[in-house]
Amino acid sequence: MGVRVMPDLSKYWLREGQLLGLRMKVDGQARPLWYRILGREYADYTYAFASTANAAATGWIDIQSASNIYILEPRRQNVIFHMFIGVALTNMILYYQYPQSRDRNALIGNRTVDANAIGGWRGRATPYWSPDLRTELFTIYKLRPVLNIFNDTPNTEVPRIYIHAMMYEVDGPYLAGHPRVGDEARTWELIDNGQARLYTIYGTDPVDAPDDIIARLMRNTPVAAANPLRDLVGV
Repeated sequence: MGVRVMPDLSKYWLREGQLLGLRMKVDGQARPLWYRILGREYADYTYAFASTANAAATGWIDIQSASNIYILEPRRQNVIFHMFIGVALTNMILYYQYPQSRDRNALIGNRTVDANAIGGWRGRATPYWSPDLRTELFTIYKLRPVLNIFNDTPNTEVPRIYIHAMMYEVDGPYLAGHPRVGDEARTWELIDNGQARLYTIYGTDPVDAPDDIIARLMRNTPVAAANPLRDLVGV
């Protein structure tokens, strides 16, 4: 077996001035909502599960700090978290829902958290210090994933995960056509040139944009260009 090379996450973090498009549903229609990166700061977090036993029986875990702060959700509207997750135990399987009650990464939409790794990552596939690129997540204010684990080797070491994250201060959201973003053709040009990223929250089944996102989008849409959006959201 070859030696695993840690992915260079610096290739995937966005830089100041670049654009991030988060594709979500606005009144049932999936649309890229664009943000411009103003600043960034690396952060990390280690989370140890409550025991060495399987967590599946206790339900999905909404990770919080000792002071009841949700770790996977930004606390402000103008911050976005970009993260990859590593797993400490090679036989531990990590599952997640995003948002809560929406199973992800499985061809079958509903699955049981157990020794079958369908829809989950074993630690050997996404090691603690070397997370697999498939664990990439973007989270925003009022929208975060919940986690669950299955531990094939209970009563040994306490299962832990390591969250490698970049926190972005952002300006937005905007629709394509806004002066801060450019038209749709321009956004695709920036994506092709590596100056912008487009990410669907989540995958093939975009989530509904939270109400506060829609409210900010309305404020950021010029009156002259607002009619299609206003028709879309019924304002």
